Amino acid sequence: MDRNGGGDEPMAEWSLGVGGRQMRVARGRDLSTEIEAHRLERVEHLKSKMPELKNKCWDFDPRLVTCWDEGEPVSFMFLCLGFDMISKESGLIVKMDILCNVLRTVMDTTANDVLSIVYLLANRIVPTHEGLELGIGEASIINVLAEAYGRTKVGHRKLDNQLGDWGLVAKACRSS
Repeated sequence: MDRNGGGDEPMAEWSLGVGGRQMRVARGRDLSTEIEAHRLERVEHLKSKMPELKNKCWDFDPRLVTCWDEGEPVSFMFLCLGFDMISKESGLIVKMDILCNVLRTVMDTTANDVLSIVYLLANRIVPTHEGLELGIGEASIINVLAEAYGRTKVGHRKLDNQLGDWGLVAKACRSS
């Protein structure tokens, strides 16, 4: 008997629930390859929706950019793409529109995550009065980048002096 409960004929493909969604997986294929392809497909689909965030608030529908179900945690990819859009914009009004629409989308689907996102926007993880910091200093960042990318600490410092931001240093190391 096969998975369908039928006769002896083997099933050509089967469904797999990934991230709350069903995915068809062909028999005999590598499951990790299928999951990765599905993930990339979701990322590309989300990227295609992101320009909607530039709309004015009265012209924006949060459901058009949502890639997660109501009540699920906010997609980190959504936040990253939204923050990336903001960083690439020069106009303050467009930046405000994007940020407003990111927050509206979060409030519409997962209101409990709004506070955490506001802390991220303020470069914090908790309110200031709690006194909690990550405690990751520049020296630790240099050591981690040197170990992760196989470069010297001096090379990372030079790159930081050129680029002026440790995030850009990590990105440059990754792409080279």
